[in-house]
This record gives sequence, C-alpha cells and structure tokens, in this order.
Amino acid sequence: MFFRGKMKKIKLGIILLMMVFLTTSVQNMVFAWSAPGVSKAVCGYCEKENGHETWCPSYRAEQQSTKLKDHVPMPELVYIPPTCPLCGGTNGTHIDGGEYVNASGKCHIGAALEQIQYYREQYNRATTLEQEKQAVLDLEMWNFNITKYLQIAKEIQKKKEQQNQQATNQNVQQTNTQPLGRNAAVRNKMRRDMNTARQQQPQQQTQQAQEYTYKPAINLPLADNKTASSFVVDGVEYDKRITFHIDNAAVAYGKTDLNGTETWILKDSAGNTLLTAELGDVSTVEYNDQHYFLIKSQKYGYRFYDSYGKEMPVYSYKEPEPFYRKVPVDNVYEDRMFFIMYDEVLNGYYVYDPVTDKKVSDTYENIEKNALGISQKFPRFKVLKKGFYGIAEIGSYMLIIPAQYTFIKEYYTANEKFPYYIVSKVANKYGAYNYNGQLVIPLNFSLSEVEKKIASKKFK
Repeated sequence: MFFRGKMKKIKLGIILLMMVFLTTSVQNMVFAWSAPGVSKAVCGYCEKENGHETWCPSYRAEQQSTKLKDHVPMPELVYIPPTCPLCGGTNGTHIDGGEYVNASGKCHIGAALEQIQYYREQYNRATTLEQEKQAVLDLEMWNFNITKYLQIAKEIQKKKEQQNQQATNQNVQQTNTQPLGRNAAVRNKMRRDMNTARQQQPQQQTQQAQEYTYKPAINLPLADNKTASSFVVDGVEYDKRITFHIDNAAVAYGKTDLNGTETWILKDSAGNTLLTAELGDVSTVEYNDQHYFLIKSQKYGYRFYDSYGKEMPVYSYKEPEPFYRKVPVDNVYEDRMFFIMYDEVLNGYYVYDPVTDKKVSDTYENIEKNALGISQKFPRFKVLKKGFYGIAEIGSYMLIIPAQYTFIKEYYTANEKFPYYIVSKVANKYGAYNYNGQLVIPLNFSLSEVEKKIASKKFK
C-alpha cells in the first residue's frame, strides 16, 4: 500500500510539471506572435542597410595599402639643401621677415614646407580614394613650387655674385637693391603690355585656360622708409622720408606738427612737388613687383600713387583691403595684388586692379575676401546685393550666379576640376548651378539629395 501511494504521488508530480511546461510554451508562442518585428538598421543619409554609399558623409574607406590596386602613393619631397638658399635658415628652420618672403613675411620655401606638411596630414587622414588623389595633387603642386623657388634662388645667387664682382666701393644696399628696382620697373611695363593683350583676346585666353602654368611670386619689398631723421626740402625740415629702391622713384617727406597731426609732401625724382594738400598719412603697399604709395587725405579718403608718383584714378573712403590671387597672363598664372575699395557715393564695395588702373567688378553691399574655387580667368567671390547672395568673377560686371539666394555653397566632385554651386532661397529647398552658371538642378530637393545628384551626375 505504501508503494502504491508513492507511485500515485510521482505520477501527480509529472502531470503538474507537464502542465507548467505547456502553459509556458503557449505564453511564449502568444508573445512571439504579438511582438512587433525587428526592423533592419539603415543609414539616415544614403538609406543603405550594410555599409554606406561613397558619397555618404558616414562612408569610411578601408585601410589603404600600397598593395591595393587603386592606392595612390605619396610623392617624395624634393631635395632642399641644409641651408635654405632663400632665407639662410639651417637644419630645417626658416627665417621670417627677410629679403625674399611672401606677403605674410615668411620665407617662400619655409611657407611651402608648411603647406607640404598640411597636405601630408590630409593624405594620411584621407578616407576615400578621391581625397587621397586630391592630397597628392596638392603635394605635387607644392613640390613644383619649391623646385621653382630653388631655381630662382640659384638665379638670385648668380646675380649677386656678378654684382659683387663688378661692385667697387659701392654701398651694399645699393648694390643689392638698385638692379632689382630696374627689374621691377621693367616687369611692371611688361605686365601692363601683357594685360592689354589679354583684354584684346579674351576668347583665345578662355580656350587656353586649362593650359596655364603657375609662376610663384618672389616678393621683393623695395620700400625705403626712414624716420627720426632730418630732411630739409624747400627750406622746410621733415623727419620722415618714404621712397622705393627704384630708379626715378618718387619721394614722400613728412613731419609731425606740435598738435600731433602729420604733414606730408610728395615729390618726383626731379624734385617737382606732386602733392601737398591735406595729406594726413603716407605708407607703402607692396607685393611681388607691385609697389605703391597709399596716401590718406584728411578730406577725401584713400588713394594710390605708383612708385614714380603717378596718381591712380580711384578713391576709397575706407582703408583699402589688399588680397592676393592668381591671374592668367600670357599662359602663366601670376600672383597679383588687388584691393577691395569702398565707394561712399554708391555705398558699396568693389574690386580694384592697380596693374590696369581699373575697377574690375560691380559695386556690392559686401564682397567676401576669400576667393571661391579655381577660376579659368579670374577669382570668383561670394557677393551680397540687395540682401541676397550671388557669385561674381572679377574682371566681369556680370554675375555668374544671380544674387537671389540666402545660401550658396561650393561642391566638388572627384573627376571634375571646377565646382558646382548649391543654392537655396528657403529652408530645405536646394538646387545647383554648374560652373558656367547654368541651373542644372531645380530648387526642389534637400541638401543631401542635391549632393547625391551631383556626385552621381543624375541631375533629373
């Protein structure tokens, strides 16, 4: 009896366990049936499930290797002597503020090496083949520039050696600077002649635009600025003198009156007085082979005189802002200094080219100083007109992109030299112009959609 009772208890336990198992299974089946399905993760930009499209901001290329078929090797740096032939710096250091420096006062070779370092870092950080190729192109360009600087340094050294052989009891400063002054005068004349030829043949220059080579500037400041000295001119004693180490250069004399104001006169090389009235300040502005007096009138604002004392036909009621850009001259891109000037009558800004003595843009409410992209002719700028942005190219009074937009952005593709311009008038409605100023994508898309269309060349 005891055994039979025990068996009944065992059977009862088994039955209870089976009931619990069946109940749990049914609950799990019901939960699984009613639970929502798990959606697949997709990118919010390119909507791709696995990985990203190459145009997507989240795209990251695989680790590059020299064994990869599409890898672009980094170009080697050209050989630079231990002693810099331009500034005399040694052991990789370069001396700023010397005789042969750029507009920022840096040795040309030292400044180029800084660019080399920057684009090497860009190369190492590249996440796409296109970025890597662009970094290589930039590195090759700066290698080319350094090679040119080294060649120019050899020419300068050769000229100095010839001058030293011919010099007899001459002042060292005159020996080094006067021939450079004559060269600067000749270059100025050649530049004007070439610019005239360029203006007479605009169509030919456009056809040859992509064949230009780049000639880097060698900035040779020629100003001779003396203060705290005594200069007696026409019976009047002055304590300041400004001129240039250029044959037949004009000379400005100044003095500080007891009330703190400055009085200046400007004379030509023959001693004839060119300007005396209301001169509040005289300084020099130089870049490459451009050398000018910048004269501030107490009444009429700022104006320029060239190094020989010839007045240039522009006034600016605010201090002119210089900027430096490459322009095509006789199949060579040359560095040139321009100025953003302010016209009080028209209440706006324009671009002035001192080489041609001409205003080379329309007048705008604002001109952004940074140039946009690579230009076949002259640099392009974002301008503001009647409260809206457009794109203007100096040298032309026409807007490449009409001033109708609240947003403008450049956009480059991997295989095209010139950019597109993405524009917008209202939020979330974007379109795009090509480089020639043609609207190729209407303003009906989001910014990412426009970028995708440009990258894929699917404009419709």
